[in-house]
Amino acid sequence: MVQDVTWIVVADGARARIFSRSSRHRRGEPLVPALDHDLVASRALDSELDSDRPGRTNARTERMRHGLGHEDDSHRHAQQQLARDVARELEHARTQGLRSVILIAPPRALGDLREACNEHVRALVSHELAKDLSTLAVHELAPRIDALFVPE
Repeated sequence: MVQDVTWIVVADGARARIFSRSSRHRRGEPLVPALDHDLVASRALDSELDSDRPGRTNARTERMRHGLGHEDDSHRHAQQQLARDVARELEHARTQGLRSVILIAPPRALGDLREACNEHVRALVSHELAKDLSTLAVHELAPRIDALFVPE
């Protein structure tokens, strides 16, 4: 059971770390990983993810041929899949009693997370921070989160 616990998602487009802390958390206490692993987006190259090259077209108004871009960039798709993976973990925790979530991610990744989460998980989000803290080590991350979200 994960009742009386807040999950803190620290993500960017490439990976997400999820930590938990008690509602009785005090400043200076370390963050505890909620999962035994980080969630990571696919690191495959575009050439490994795409089936073939984009097509070409002859524009009627011009005498030149133009390549058509990919409608959906493979890396962007991997970022969105990562957001869906995070949302799936949060939904599972919600069914186990999770009551509060904090989302910390750069603006684009935060938007992906919002979009991927269902209305039940979105209702659990108590705070959001549109900032990239994903590169910080856990011992650097804890005081930053405390300063933002833990009352003195």
